Amino acid sequence: MKDQKAKIIGEDEKDRNFFKIPWAIIDSGLLARIKPSEVKVYLALSRHADYKTGRAFPSIALICKLSGMNKNVVCRATERLEYFGVIEKYRAPKAFKYKNVYRVLRNPKINPLVIPRKVEKGTARRRAKDGKWEINAQDSKERLGLDIIPQNMERD
Repeated sequence: MKDQKAKIIGEDEKDRNFFKIPWAIIDSGLLARIKPSEVKVYLALSRHADYKTGRAFPSIALICKLSGMNKNVVCRATERLEYFGVIEKYRAPKAFKYKNVYRVLRNPKINPLVIPRKVEKGTARRRAKDGKWEINAQDSKERLGLDIIPQNMERD
């Protein structure tokens, strides 16, 4: 009987040495489109998340230490992960020991409309030397299928 319990405890400890990434993140294409900083923050939060509830209580300083990024990048990444619906973040009550509570969602419902689009090099908008945005009329015409060239643009 004790051997069976020892086997079960040993298997549970093995299960705690890794975590799973939900298929929804991969199948929706979100993993391919999010920034590496967001992946690092997601991994750091998943590392500290409780297996059953998904709640994690790491401080921002600890996430910075684990991911190797500064506070501003970590805060921006957590906001974006929350926007994509992968995690939930809320403030803990005053009596609680921790300030931020994160919840890593096991089955996130990712809306394909919130996934960022891939940015192609040589987009139609470029910043000119004077700091104003300029539009490459030919480029925008080809990409968007437009036959109309803006009036303020010179024709070739």
